Amino acid sequence: MKYYEEIPIIRSIAAILVVSVHVTAGIYYSNQVFSNEFIGYINQIARLGTPVFAVFSAFLLTSSVLN
Repeated sequence: MKYYEEIPIIRSIAAILVVSVHVTAGIYYSNQVFSNEFIGYINQIARLGTPVFAVFSAFLLTSSVLN
């Protein structure tokens, strides 16, 4: 199996984005009031981390099965 040097870096960034979604959601939705719009924007942008992590993980699993 070929080793792709970029994939662990991209997966780690995606994992950090997933963690940031959970952290900012706790701050953004505290007391049932939208407290800060900037945190809301970060929360929405960071939601891209879950599909990125899933796609790269599926790519690695598929490439390992095919080889």
